[in-house]
Amino acid sequence: MNSGDTLRGQFRIQSVAGESGTGKIYSGIDGDGEPVLVRELDVKRLRNWDDVGVFEKTAMFLKSLSHPGLPRFVDFFSEEAWTTAGYFLVYKCGGGRPIDRWAADESKRSGEGLKKALVSTLEILDYLHSNVPPGVCPDIAADRILVREDGTVSLCCADFPPPSPSHGRRADIYKTGRIFAVALGGVYGAGESPMKEEIAAVLSVMTESPTSGDTVTASRLIAMIRRTGGGSPGSGKPAEQTVRRDVSPRTGTLTVKEGRRFSSLTAVNEVSGRSESLLPQLLLSLWLSKPWIVIIILSAVTGGSAFIPLLIMNYHPGARDWMKRMYSRYSEVEVNVDEDTLSVPNQLERTRLDQVERIDYETVREGDTYRLKVEVTQSGGEAGSFYLSGLSEDESLRVRDFIDRRTDRWR
Repeated sequence: MNSGDTLRGQFRIQSVAGESGTGKIYSGIDGDGEPVLVRELDVKRLRNWDDVGVFEKTAMFLKSLSHPGLPRFVDFFSEEAWTTAGYFLVYKCGGGRPIDRWAADESKRSGEGLKKALVSTLEILDYLHSNVPPGVCPDIAADRILVREDGTVSLCCADFPPPSPSHGRRADIYKTGRIFAVALGGVYGAGESPMKEEIAAVLSVMTESPTSGDTVTASRLIAMIRRTGGGSPGSGKPAEQTVRRDVSPRTGTLTVKEGRRFSSLTAVNEVSGRSESLLPQLLLSLWLSKPWIVIIILSAVTGGSAFIPLLIMNYHPGARDWMKRMYSRYSEVEVNVDEDTLSVPNQLERTRLDQVERIDYETVREGDTYRLKVEVTQSGGEAGSFYLSGLSEDESLRVRDFIDRRTDRWR
C-alpha cells in the first residue's frame, strides 16, 4: 500500500510504522482524523491459510481486552482490491513517549517517575498474564512502552499470543527488566538517587535467566515494590536481598513438587497443624468423600429425625461449598496436576484439562491471611471448585501461578 490509500472508506494510510513476519504495520488516521495503527496480513506472504485463522484470533483477543494501558481494538476486515488486498487489524494506542526517549529527558530528575512507569508496566503484564485465556507480549520493546504525561504507561503492541515454551510470562518480565535497566542508566547518569538502589534491585531479579520452578511474576513484583520499597537507601546489598526474599518461594506452608508427568502443591495452614483440628478434619473429610456414611450414622443417632435435613444439606450447593471452605481451614489441601487432569482430594473430582474452558480465582482476606477459591468451568458449562485457606498474599499468588503454568497448554 501507499501513502494516501484508503481502507474501508475511512482509514487513510499515512506511512509505514513497522513490519511483522506477515505484513507491514501502517500509521494512519480514521474518519475523525484520529491516529490509528493498521496491521496487515499480506495474502502474498501467507505460508498457508491457517495464518488467516491465527490473525483473526489475534484480532478477537485484542477486542476482548479492556485495560487503559493496552491498545483499543477498532476494526478487523479484509480487502479484495488489487492494491490493498489482505486482512487488516485497526487499533489505537494510548499515546506517550517511548521509554528510552522519556528517560533521557528525566536524567536530572528523581527516579520516582521511573518507579511509577515500572509498576504501571508490570500491572499491564499482570493483566495479560492472569487473563482467561492468558496472553504474553513477545514484541515488547523500548519503542512500544510509551510513558504518558501522568507517568503511567501504554503498551503499543497488538499481538498477544498464549504463553508457549519459546516465550512465556517469565520472558515478558525478563525483556521488560532489560528495557528498564537501560532506562535506569539514562535516568541517573553519573549521579545518584535514593530510588536507584530500590529499582536496580528489582531489575536485577527481573533480568535473571529463568530457572525451573521460577516464581517471579508481575503481580509478586508489584506487591513487593509497594510493600517493602525494596530496602533502605544507601544500605547496599539488603535491597536486593529483600527483593529476592519476597519473590522466592516460601518454605513453610506450601510445598511444591514438579515433574514432567505429575506435579502437586500442598498447603498446610497454621490451624490445620493443630491437634484440636483432627476431629473436624475427620468429619469434614468423611462428609465430602462418603456423605452417605455420615448421613446414616447421624440419622441412626437421632432416631431418623435428621435424615431429611442431612439429605438436603448434602445436595444443597451452598452447604457443600461451606463444607469445602471449612475443610480447607482445618485440613491440608493438595492440588494435583498430571499430564491431562486436575484434581483436589475431597473437593474437586478428577477433571480433564482438555475439557476446561476457564479457571477463575477469588481471593478473600480473613484477618491476617487469605482464602483462595478456584473455580474450574468445563466446556459443557459444568463447574467445580476448591478452596485453600490460611494463605499469605504471596502464597495465594504462588498457588495461582502453579495452576496457570501447569494448565496453560490446555487453554
